[in-house]
Amino acid sequence: MKLGAPQTRTVLVAVTGMSPAVLTETVWALANPATGAERVVPDHIVAITTTAGRDRLHSLFFKDRHWATFQQKLAAQLGRNKNLLAGRLRFGPAQDHIRIIPTAGPDAQDADDIRTPADHAAAADFILRTVREFSEEDGTRIIFSVAGGRKTMGALLFSVATLLGRPGDRVTHVLVNEPYENPRHGFLYPGCLLGPDPLPENTPAPRIELADVPFVPLRRLFARDLGGRISGYMDLVRRLDDKVAGLAEVASLALDINAQTLAVNDRPPLKVGPRAFYLMLAYAHLARTAPLPLVPFKKIGDTVRQLPRLYRPADPTIAWMTEPQVDEKKFPADAHKSLSDLRTTLARKYSLTTPQVDRIVPHRGRTSIALSPESIVITT
Repeated sequence: MKLGAPQTRTVLVAVTGMSPAVLTETVWALANPATGAERVVPDHIVAITTTAGRDRLHSLFFKDRHWATFQQKLAAQLGRNKNLLAGRLRFGPAQDHIRIIPTAGPDAQDADDIRTPADHAAAADFILRTVREFSEEDGTRIIFSVAGGRKTMGALLFSVATLLGRPGDRVTHVLVNEPYENPRHGFLYPGCLLGPDPLPENTPAPRIELADVPFVPLRRLFARDLGGRISGYMDLVRRLDDKVAGLAEVASLALDINAQTLAVNDRPPLKVGPRAFYLMLAYAHLARTAPLPLVPFKKIGDTVRQLPRLYRPADPTIAWMTEPQVDEKKFPADAHKSLSDLRTTLARKYSLTTPQVDRIVPHRGRTSIALSPESIVITT
């Protein structure tokens, strides 16, 4: 799957339970968005559910033909835009569209509900496999609907969206105004009420709104990991969790006062400018002797002044000792500028991630070195 590939097909993947109206409501809201937004009609719809949810879909949508009636109503609502439906909204009772979550264990059956932790694990694996079928297709946009089914199902689908989703994919939740959200009225779409209770007098017209739920598509960070064999949801979560931990891992920081160098994770030493080295030496000294979570720039002045007495290089004319270092009146600004340049250098020369650089070089959000005293070495 190529990131950024032209999107030619839209697949709606939804979790559903005993209220399949989330499908008709979502499709209606996508095709009739707020003013100025793009009309979207899914090409293909997949409902992830249980046997109870499947039976409810079969009875309501197909046996009673409410899905066919819904399409006719939607075409009438779209008017001159009804051509958007041509060849789209592919959905039916076939297994290609209604995917049943299996039970846990070796003798897997179609699940009638998900209740236990083992059921949740089986559901997570199944949702991952289902979504991956479409997320690996070039040119396919996925709309994840998390509105239906048990809350666990929606949470798992959202989690899978963050793991497998790509830029351009969407996570949505659908909302309908009162009293239509009351299942006793049986609201399916505007003009269709199937419940036993009539609407109260002076009820306003139904208003279906689609809420886009922001999500971070982690696929951009872990494309290679997603391309290989994945044994299940927890396997993928653990693998990516280890990767995330590695993004911020810094094993060691070493400063050499005789060479004016800095080294990270036993990598080859990097020559550092005199002012940046002077500042890093001050922060390293503080981190080793009096580690604090935050050290404001102005608070290290005493340490800066004491450095020539605390650390005596073999060559007293080395640049970090002899060149003018820091104007105390301009210290915060000078320190920030010098260390900002060092951040850029470390990221470029060592290929460090931003979280790694953040732990090494003090910055406005964390004015200290975020490493343990044991991991900092000052060679004299």
